[in-house]
Amino acid sequence: MFAILTSRICVTVCVLLLNAGCAWNHVYYNKEEKWVSNVWEGDIFEHKGKVPCYGSIKVYRDHGMFHLFSPEGAWWQYEDFYGFYFKKAADSSHDFYFTMDSTENPAGPLPLKIVESRGVVSVDGRHVLIDVEYRDASGNWKKPTINGQRKIDLIFPDDTRRFSKPPSK
Repeated sequence: MFAILTSRICVTVCVLLLNAGCAWNHVYYNKEEKWVSNVWEGDIFEHKGKVPCYGSIKVYRDHGMFHLFSPEGAWWQYEDFYGFYFKKAADSSHDFYFTMDSTENPAGPLPLKIVESRGVVSVDGRHVLIDVEYRDASGNWKKPTINGQRKIDLIFPDDTRRFSKPPSK
């Protein structure tokens, strides 16, 4: 009797945990990013919808239920994108453009528009501290779920040089 009750409790807890889901963040720092698209500045195909920048931090957040076995392969239920593009040198952590496409606030058709924001995005070695707020469509300030300190997964071009082969003689 005890074994049956214990197995039922374990199965119930496993189902609840799998349905609750979790999140996984991928953070990329591109030191050589030069442009950010801005649909409000004109047609991107006429090269008018671009704004200069000095590096970027891009965060891809996978969350929701993780489907391990499916016809398409493993995938997450939701994927959000957050982009921080520095207006000045990356040391200037208060001056940045912010773009986003999330399940809470979908951006619509690409390219993404620049969203009004305030806060700090500070790069320190292989970590980034994100503490920002953005203005939603109704004019309220909201904090995205990616706020906090994050480990940077890839620094471009530093990490790509490390893994590339030296030139042959």
